[in-house]
Amino acid sequence: MPDYVDCHYPPFLRCALPTVHLGGTHSKTLMKGYLAARDAVADALTASEAIEFHPRDYFTTDEWGEARRERSHHEAALENFLDHLNDHIESLSECR
Repeated sequence: MPDYVDCHYPPFLRCALPTVHLGGTHSKTLMKGYLAARDAVADALTASEAIEFHPRDYFTTDEWGEARRERSHHEAALENFLDHLNDHIESLSECR
């Protein structure tokens, strides 16, 4: 039976967490993978937030509102995935 944790992101109320045991992947290997993924996603979010983003760049197409909604959606997805990874990291750190 998988362990569950209350997740920080919709639409999930809970997410399955790996169970560390003798027949599974070593906890250090899991932690290394989740830390690398977390760092990459955090870097991607930071890079996205650093992009110059201004209505003047959408002036001729009049799509500023749609561009803002799309950008917000994708950055929220990165934040949600970051929360997901951090939930796993926290759970794995408790296994040590």
